[in-house]
Amino acid sequence: MTKQTILSIFCAVFFIVNNGLFAQEEKAYWISLSDKNHNEYSLHNASTFLSPAALERRQRQNISLNETDLPISPSYKQQILATGAREHAVSKWFNAITVWADDAAIAQITQLPFVKSVKCISRHAQRSNLQTKKLAISTETLDDDFFGDSFNQLKMMQGDLLQLNGFRGENMLIAIMDAGYVGLENSEALAKVRNNNQIVFTYDYVHHSSEISSANSSHGYNVFCLLAGSIPDKYSGSAPNAQYALFVTEDVSSETPIEESNWLAAAEKADSLGADVLSTSLGYSVFDAGWDSYTYEDMNGETTIITRAADMAAAKGMLVINSAGNEGNDAWKYITAPADGDSVLTVGAVNPEGIYAGFSSQGPTFDGRIKPNIMAQGASSVLITPLSDIVTGSGTSYATPILAGLAACLWQSAPETNNMDIFTTIETTASQALNPDYFMGYGIPNFAKAYEKLHEKTLFTHEENDPRTHIFYQEQNYEIVLYSDVAQKVHLDLYNSTGQLLASFNIQTNDNQVYELAQYLPSGLNAGVYFYQIKGDNFSETQKIVQF
Repeated sequence: MTKQTILSIFCAVFFIVNNGLFAQEEKAYWISLSDKNHNEYSLHNASTFLSPAALERRQRQNISLNETDLPISPSYKQQILATGAREHAVSKWFNAITVWADDAAIAQITQLPFVKSVKCISRHAQRSNLQTKKLAISTETLDDDFFGDSFNQLKMMQGDLLQLNGFRGENMLIAIMDAGYVGLENSEALAKVRNNNQIVFTYDYVHHSSEISSANSSHGYNVFCLLAGSIPDKYSGSAPNAQYALFVTEDVSSETPIEESNWLAAAEKADSLGADVLSTSLGYSVFDAGWDSYTYEDMNGETTIITRAADMAAAKGMLVINSAGNEGNDAWKYITAPADGDSVLTVGAVNPEGIYAGFSSQGPTFDGRIKPNIMAQGASSVLITPLSDIVTGSGTSYATPILAGLAACLWQSAPETNNMDIFTTIETTASQALNPDYFMGYGIPNFAKAYEKLHEKTLFTHEENDPRTHIFYQEQNYEIVLYSDVAQKVHLDLYNSTGQLLASFNIQTNDNQVYELAQYLPSGLNAGVYFYQIKGDNFSETQKIVQF
């Protein structure tokens, strides 16, 4: 065989292989379906597609099943995949399927009578399989020194008091949507959560694999440690005893709309697993060249896929918590999707002294709603490396899990409460609940006050000489009651919902005495929402009351 013959054969093979590659080039497509007909699933037999935990969560919060809970039609899915398309993700909430397909397959899919629309959302893919893990719970005894270097970011929101009183996330399932979790397998700070099998599910929607610790990013690891990390007297996450479902939805190699589809698939899986809280430190506004980016006008709570998905997750009974974004100093400046969702508890960043961090994305939403909702320490957040070194990092990405874990602990304390009650309780007991703004929203949460509001009793504290005022709500008529631990002069201002001052008065309290404040209400008040701002010797707080 001559050299020329060999060269000719090589060139022919290269042409065939290379030509085949171009002929079979695949892209990712979001395919919306017209209906859910020809469906083997039924709402009357929901246990075939929702877990007992998911059904219990709905029942507990009086959430009815509807057509969005039904899986997409298996018949439709089968016909789409019969074209040679490969499944990437499925959305029962939006009755859609994301597939990888070449031009020939898409031409066939577009002609199917049940296909409503087709949109290209990315241009690369990898695949594998998923895996589930079983769960268990552990508990431990704490003291004041337990929190180590993470103390400030918990204490800022009185989260240490929740943990000291035994609320560390037991029986709560938190789902994290993020990038990779490099470091998870060997981290000492996550040894407890691994050994106790608190990781109940893992899946990488970018590469379609149950392996999440090799996705070329440690961002998810840092977020997970802020929630679940635990080394006694050195570091504590905000919900170290919770169970976790860990998802990779962010592709660190690109920024394209398929990541919204990944997030939606993870949210639906979290729902089916019975997750209570979704914690996401991601946001979308500007995509890579070649893709249509969002504008500020799109941050209206109704436009983007991921925002609509986040609000749907909240409608299913999950508490959805998302970072505001780090665009405060950029030309964009505003929050990013899905932080614009009206049912999304959006978290901005403050520094260790509780002062607004300039990088934290601002509000309002395009339609004028307050965002962010609340703030947590996101500047110089304390992180722990896989080698147990204490380091710091900054971003609303880190403020979010600190807050999300404490929100889960609060909900653990009142499991009969629904997700949006937890949402509003956190807002209305935060540091600037009476005067929210577009930089810090309702301010820095106070989980001790939130607990008191939910339970009509105080949290036990190890601190001596703590002259705080505690507010309780009567179960029947929402009358506001003042309780002071010490004798002090207390000043109260009453405002209506627009911030107009209606009354101002002082009360000289005695030790451990209860004062009903109904007698101080002006006569002739209309039914509606009012606010008390209460100031004492060493405290200041705002509380909402309802006048019937």
